[in-house]
Amino acid sequence: MLAVLRVIRIEIPLAMLASRVLLCLAAGHSPQESLYSLSLGGLLFTAFFIATDPVTSPDTRAGRILFGVAIGALTELIREFGLYADGLCFAVLAANLLVPQIDRLVLRIQRPWYTRTPCTESVRSDVGGAPGERSE
Repeated sequence: MLAVLRVIRIEIPLAMLASRVLLCLAAGHSPQESLYSLSLGGLLFTAFFIATDPVTSPDTRAGRILFGVAIGALTELIREFGLYADGLCFAVLAANLLVPQIDRLVLRIQRPWYTRTPCTESVRSDVGGAPGERSE
């Protein structure tokens, strides 16, 4: 309902839940157990309410998918190898730290190579003059 009303973007919860199920299956759990684990703890609440916060989520669609995958993967890693049975808060906080890097990475990949500005001209020689006027 939240996605239909455009309150949240659906990419983050879907990527988060899908990566969680796939990693649970990869860890050797049965399909029933991996689907049942979606209803345990606060996973659904986190997926639809906490992780979709528009202030801390990435700006691009691919970035939101990567963000959801990161939260799902970190959640599974914390549950499998950590001391906490429900490491959602740590997973969301750790993924929030990655949001600026995810945005930069996605924009760098999506932007065509011919529109990138070269890094060779770091210091301009015509600083101090009027705009458009070159000093000789």
